[in-house]
Amino acid sequence: MDINRRLRGESVSCDKEKKLLEIKQYVEKEGYVLVVDEKVKCYKNLMLICPNGHKIKMAWKSFEKGNRCPFCRVLKNKGRN
Repeated sequence: MDINRRLRGESVSCDKEKKLLEIKQYVEKEGYVLVVDEKVKCYKNLMLICPNGHKIKMAWKSFEKGNRCPFCRVLKNKGRN
């Protein structure tokens, strides 16, 4: 499937009918990069790259609820000890 067509606003299957472009913009505001594959669904794991370069898979719902890179979270917690 043409990724550019999806980025222009083709709907993504989920409860709120989030569009791929909206998801992309949301993750980019948080400093993440969305790696787009052929079919992105809200309950499927999205491939993301965090601001520190970690490649992670995370469900859209989890990201939307505030969950972020687990590697960065571990590193941050280790720094507190």
